[in-house]
Amino acid sequence: MNSPLSSSRSRKFFLLMGILIIGAALVFYFESRSTYPPTPQSLDAIDKDGNGVWDDMDEYIRSKDVNDREKKAIIFYVQSFQKVLLNPEIGFDVRNETVRADVFDQGFECYYRVFGHENSKIKDHEIKDELLKSSNRVKAWIRYNQNSSGAILHGWDDKIQGNPCPF
Repeated sequence: MNSPLSSSRSRKFFLLMGILIIGAALVFYFESRSTYPPTPQSLDAIDKDGNGVWDDMDEYIRSKDVNDREKKAIIFYVQSFQKVLLNPEIGFDVRNETVRADVFDQGFECYYRVFGHENSKIKDHEIKDELLKSSNRVKAWIRYNQNSSGAILHGWDDKIQGNPCPF
């Protein structure tokens, strides 16, 4: 049988845990809803060689053993992801259906057309993990997802939108 003392301790423990969880959820909620638009400086979006890929991702792409077509698909996917991070408001266009798909959808679809869904040499989440290494990039990604929340995702339609890969 539980003594009144142990019951009191467990109640205090669960109350404290509840307060901590609610506090962490509130911090996450307010941190992820930053009203400041991301800037290249806040995202550490440095592109010294002007190739459209941030320097930290250039190194990552060079480290991969891929053929020329696969490299182009990775670069296009990374560039489309970078555009979303720099302008997370793009998500509103999809949610409000002013566009069928946004730039991220095109990059994502092109990536899968080249690598396939099942046996990809490089999984898309590996690229995403590499891109989202800073808290400001994660916040921009969360903001994009919040902005596109509730959107009807149509998927890529070659008849309407053409080939997603620009190469």
